[in-house]
Amino acid sequence: MSDDHRPCQMRPPVVCGNNTRCCEVVDNSTVSNCQNTTNEEGQSLPCPEPLVCVCEEGYMFNSSVPDPQNCVPVRPPVVCGNNTRCCEIVDNSTVSNCQNTTNEEGQSLPCPEPLVCVCEEGYMFNSSVPDPQNCVPEMPTCPESITQCPELTRRCPDVQQVMCDGTTYTFNDSYQYVANNLAPLRYSICYSGSNNIIISTCNAADYDTKLALFSCDAMSNIESGGSQTCNIRQGNSAYSNDDFDGCSGFTSLLQIPQGDLSNGTYAIGVYGFGIGGTFKVSISC
Repeated sequence: MSDDHRPCQMRPPVVCGNNTRCCEVVDNSTVSNCQNTTNEEGQSLPCPEPLVCVCEEGYMFNSSVPDPQNCVPVRPPVVCGNNTRCCEIVDNSTVSNCQNTTNEEGQSLPCPEPLVCVCEEGYMFNSSVPDPQNCVPEMPTCPESITQCPELTRRCPDVQQVMCDGTTYTFNDSYQYVANNLAPLRYSICYSGSNNIIISTCNAADYDTKLALFSCDAMSNIESGGSQTCNIRQGNSAYSNDDFDGCSGFTSLLQIPQGDLSNGTYAIGVYGFGIGGTFKVSISC
């Protein structure tokens, strides 16, 4: 046998990082005998064994980017809201292990990780007002009796579909100006010819709005612009409105009488003159 005398390698001293303390942990829970992690000059000090780095109150180790020397603020527990469930998602699709979102008194309960808030059947997250804790009723698909617009579906899959059932649907959103009379497509309607069409930002925007309605034939003129991938020039619209009399702040109201349009799918653009801003648009048909 040969003697193999190798020098012992010592571990470098542990230096505690952001939002931490250097302490003794008793019985895997009790923290005591804490020491400073920096000197008077603000320089980091090593945390000698058997002491370890622990998070300060209100902080935790980051489970997504583990780092035993740095802590991040504790996230407040997620509370699921309207029309939701607190569930586990398996393979990005299967929902299981759902828990109650309220107690017997009707008070909201937190949804602990790794569970997440999911919409109840028949509900969906509102794409125009994103809120991961609240869901709104799903919009039914256009009936087969109404002429579809596959070009709109293919090129603008994020357009919000609105049913023409006499209900007034309201959406909150924002507009970023890119070019004059370039209308981003935000919504579409399945029009059966049974009602008047009313599209309005009247007194409900903080900038000079414009509204336009486009037939399916206009979808061949879709172009990109700014952050929007689905835009059409106002000149290709079937109807449009800029400043409606009786609406303040240069806001808009587009009214199309019953019978003026044939049955079919139509896209709606909400845009503006010169600048962008936020708006609330109401759509009924």
